Amino acid sequence: MKTLTRRRLLQALAALAALGVLPRRLHARAEAAFAASALDTALQALYGSRELVEHAGLQLEVPAAPDNPAQVPVQLRAAGLPPVHAFVLFAAANPLPLIARFELGEGVEPQLDVRIKVGGSGRLLLVAETAAGLFRTEAHVDAAAGACG
Repeated sequence: MKTLTRRRLLQALAALAALGVLPRRLHARAEAAFAASALDTALQALYGSRELVEHAGLQLEVPAAPDNPAQVPVQLRAAGLPPVHAFVLFAAANPLPLIARFELGEGVEPQLDVRIKVGGSGRLLLVAETAAGLFRTEAHVDAAAGACG
């Protein structure tokens, strides 16, 4: 059995401190994207110049004219794609267009049903992040203007 020496303790504390810094660096892009006030700015913050490829297997289902723009039901689905690591959902009409980023664990079926709040009529954009690249699809929602206020 190994004993805990002062040296091992300091090494472990240094490793834990480094792990605390690492997530902040990794999440800096996400923070900038969530703070962006325009869709293009949010996309640039998250993905830079990486290409978003249209894919028929990626589905974003939303009612064309929801009853309540504060609770719009949205279905996110992926079929025929490489394993999806995350779904990222944007609403162009919202003051802050990046709505959410859903990270999917290994073996999780890429299907989500969520409710979102939209700030008016406009397009919704869904991005699926995979090891093979970024895939996208979009839909349009007609909602009362200013419902997000």
